[in-house]
Amino acid sequence: MVLIWASVLCVMTAAVSGAGETEERGTVPAAIEKVPDPFQPFIEIVSPQEEKKKAAAAEKEREEKKSSLPVPPLQRYAIEEFILVGIARSGEESVAIVEDSQGKSYPLFKGTRIGMNDGVVKSIQTDGVIVVEKQTDENGETHDRNVVLSFAREENEEGL
Repeated sequence: MVLIWASVLCVMTAAVSGAGETEERGTVPAAIEKVPDPFQPFIEIVSPQEEKKKAAAAEKEREEKKSSLPVPPLQRYAIEEFILVGIARSGEESVAIVEDSQGKSYPLFKGTRIGMNDGVVKSIQTDGVIVVEKQTDENGETHDRNVVLSFAREENEEGL
């Protein structure tokens, strides 16, 4: 215990004596340089034009970041290109299985993103899946469009 106390005391003495030797008169110690200026305002006043520029720059940065992310397989195809293969239900939970044009299967749950137009699975029913996707009209306005994925009807050899 005495040995530890003596070593701490030696370190403190060396730090205090060494601190004064390296600094010149009139310079600010490095520890004090990191302290914020108490006279600077906390809130930055920004004009509406500057605020719009910052918002546009942030939106552009978000778009660039979004475009650089890899696109999941369910969002590479249009919704109409998927074929509903099956639906399973367990109590309140439902899962649907869809296939893409390559024959790969994917599970769909409520809230799953699907399609190239930001489609989201709204509900899974016994006979199909309802997907809500964004659609832009000729005026540039965005509207929600309901797309229903239903089971593909297979015709037998006789055409019945």
